[in-house]
Amino acid sequence: MFSEETLEQLTFVNITLILLIIILVIKTLSLLISLFTEQPSAPQPIKTRKIEQRDFTKEELFKFNGQTSDKIYISIKGTVYDVSSRSNFYGPGCAYSIFAGREASRALAKSSLKVEDVENTDLSDLTGSEISTLNDWIQNYDMKYPVIGKVVEIQDKKDQ
Repeated sequence: MFSEETLEQLTFVNITLILLIIILVIKTLSLLISLFTEQPSAPQPIKTRKIEQRDFTKEELFKFNGQTSDKIYISIKGTVYDVSSRSNFYGPGCAYSIFAGREASRALAKSSLKVEDVENTDLSDLTGSEISTLNDWIQNYDMKYPVIGKVVEIQDKKDQ
């Protein structure tokens, strides 16, 4: 019915068409998968409106512990972060509520939830590893939470 040469040509065309169909199916599936799966991205610093920063004494900071205010602030090395958006972590009775309204540097550096580490703000005896841990926490907080001020000593605030 067909000559041998015609059969060879038809076989070549069939193989070529099959390969093209396979390539199109793979490309289509790849496109569909990329459309319906979330692509991981590098963490981006939070973008918020310009927040008026202010100074806090330790006593003023403590008022923002989630118990006496809806706002929850944490200080790390004197920088005050608004962590109110994560009240499920820092709110009263939650896992990290011990940090709320306080200077948490030492406790974070030591990966500690002990009251004595939260109440002690001396960083002079931290090991290199603890300082590195603290710096990692600072980087994490800088990416996640707005900075709303700094902690100052009472006499510094009176001088302003």
